[in-house]
Amino acid sequence: MKRRSLGLATLAILGIPLTVYSAKAIKLFCIGDSIVASGFPDENLIILLGPSFDVFAAGSSHCTALRNTNVNIWTKGRWTEEWKFQPDAVTVMLGTNDTKDANWIPYGKNFEKDYGDVLDTAGSVQSKPVVIPVLSPPIFSTGIIRNDVMV
Repeated sequence: MKRRSLGLATLAILGIPLTVYSAKAIKLFCIGDSIVASGFPDENLIILLGPSFDVFAAGSSHCTALRNTNVNIWTKGRWTEEWKFQPDAVTVMLGTNDTKDANWIPYGKNFEKDYGDVLDTAGSVQSKPVVIPVLSPPIFSTGIIRNDVMV
């Protein structure tokens, strides 16, 4: 039997007041990098949350929150889809690709502002969604991604 655990995102999402949305499914839009694109919401949140949630996974591989990188959420993100979906809640899980040396060394000082701008943009949809920042999973090996940076 495969063991599943409730992650931080799931716990935060479960905290959304369900009484407000009793007549319809809660629309959850998930912004992130390849972790989101490869099935983080599909495999976990949809199963755990059930039919009372309509989950849209909008991950973009290799994306960063940092604006000045060659693959960032600002140019490769799926913002148009969020505007059309009109979510009740948005999760944002970015940071893993930001810690690559090629990104972090020259631009890491901008991470807090750029990530804050992502959160503000995610919440600027007409539906005024609750925005839930999600902690990226830890990195346990060395290589092109820095494992000494906590974002």
